[in-house]
Amino acid sequence: MKKLKGFTLIELIIVMAILAILMAAIMRMFKPIRETYVDATYNESQRTTQNGIITYISESVRYATDMGIYEGTTITDAIDAFAASYAAKYGTPAANINDIKDNVQVIVIDYETPYFFNDPTHSHPYKGRVLKRKSDGTLRVAMGAPYYGERTYDIVLSDGDTTNANWTAEDGMKIKVSSLSNRFDSANSNNYMVSVEGEVRCKNLISDHGVASPGMFNNPATGSTYSTPTHGTATNVYIVYLNGDDKSKIPT
Repeated sequence: MKKLKGFTLIELIIVMAILAILMAAIMRMFKPIRETYVDATYNESQRTTQNGIITYISESVRYATDMGIYEGTTITDAIDAFAASYAAKYGTPAANINDIKDNVQVIVIDYETPYFFNDPTHSHPYKGRVLKRKSDGTLRVAMGAPYYGERTYDIVLSDGDTTNANWTAEDGMKIKVSSLSNRFDSANSNNYMVSVEGEVRCKNLISDHGVASPGMFNNPATGSTYSTPTHGTATNVYIVYLNGDDKSKIPT
């Protein structure tokens, strides 16, 4: 009878060790590819949110007839300043000032109120959401709270034509949204910064757009021009505006 020959225990251990070494080498080879994929996924997620913020703001104000941008104040003060400027521009009677305040649209870039994503302990606050004032005066989060994820956003508005000190509707308005990624850059001891820029032209705004002095992209309190906020430490920014339908509800 022929005797069957098989592998010895030593031979099996050697084969398994060789396979383990090969698997480790293969995994090491794929590690840079995986890291690149993860980076791309994080960055794409951020850019999707950032583009959504830009689109929301630009589409909201695209057909504004009158606009004011205010910083370092409250929403009530911003609306009051806009109403006073609008009334002075069009000669609106004082009795109709409240009609202006009731019909304005307000977008709030909120750097003061922390939000918490999947964090019931409220230990990791983020800032920089976009809010919209509802008709009843309350604020709602544009695009839904989970949309912003685990990030703080810097949303900067600026003159579309940086060569012109006096903003006009033809210049357009630039919107830049930035945020830190979750990926750590060990070489620079910092997280990667992801930024997206967009632009909107308000077709119905005229050059005399009725914003409060000293101007479109100035801080009414200090007169200083807008600069990049430092990741949620800046004051709120209020975009107060009227569309054609809103304007038609204000008695003249």
